[in-house]
Amino acid sequence: MAKQYELEHPPSDGISRIKFHPTDDTRLLLIASHHAHAAAVLDIAFGNTTSFSGGLDRRLFSWEENFTTERELGRHDGEISALEYAPSHSILLSGSWDRTMRAWDERAAQPMVSKVELEERVYSMSAEGNLAVVALAGRKFLVFDVRNLGTPLEERESSLKYPTRCVKLMPSGQG
Repeated sequence: MAKQYELEHPPSDGISRIKFHPTDDTRLLLIASHHAHAAAVLDIAFGNTTSFSGGLDRRLFSWEENFTTERELGRHDGEISALEYAPSHSILLSGSWDRTMRAWDERAAQPMVSKVELEERVYSMSAEGNLAVVALAGRKFLVFDVRNLGTPLEERESSLKYPTRCVKLMPSGQG
């Protein structure tokens, strides 16, 4: 029989994203709403011990596990549309409508460790193992090695008529 859980403190504003924790403990859930942001939150991600949020206010936040402590890691020049955490490298990837993807290490004094200029706006991202895939406006996909974000490993164009809004790598990273 399926279980149903009711949230003790549900968001009082619109919800833009819901993510379950990537471990087997499905009781942990992130829900994107306004909260400490000045505008709508477009994406969220679980880190190793923290969570992350970014959105229309162009700010990237890190949250402690109990959500009582926030830290602004940095900003994009455009709205943050996609967040993806690469746990094997402790790196957060953020994609934006400013046509950049940035890599962040929250443990560092200067958390932004890399900035990649892209030809189009970022719509979605996924990371597994050493790989990250980025879905761009204009129906393009870029595949990167997280250890070296300077140049994409692959560039593909979708055969679909419209841009891809959500992309996910298989857990094995093979597709």
